[in-house]
Amino acid sequence: MKRLTYMSMALMALATVACDSDADEYYIDGLEASEVISSANDIVLTAANSAQTAVSFLWKNNSKLVLHGSSVAGIADKSMPTYTLEIAANESFSPCYTAKVDGGVATFTVLELNTIAMNLGAK
Repeated sequence: MKRLTYMSMALMALATVACDSDADEYYIDGLEASEVISSANDIVLTAANSAQTAVSFLWKNNSKLVLHGSSVAGIADKSMPTYTLEIAANESFSPCYTAKVDGGVATFTVLELNTIAMNLGAK
């Protein structure tokens, strides 16, 4: 009986030491701060140039988030950050227009910006 007790204790000790965390460990690359760059400082909205690009906004550090771990190989390509751009006619941003940005670049034509400005109450 004493021998069975010692063997049980040894088995429990071995099981406790042999157990490692079952969770995968991950670390993330690509969380650097991003800067927004505008293609224009002064924009003139006229009917004559309504089809032209008025302005483009680019996120400078538009890098993918890369997850490193044993079972995340398929996730890394789908981890592009999501950006939104808010446009308002006043400093309180009430009301505001929110645009979802795909691929880190937002481009607006003169007509699109004019429509947004009119909907926000600009004259």
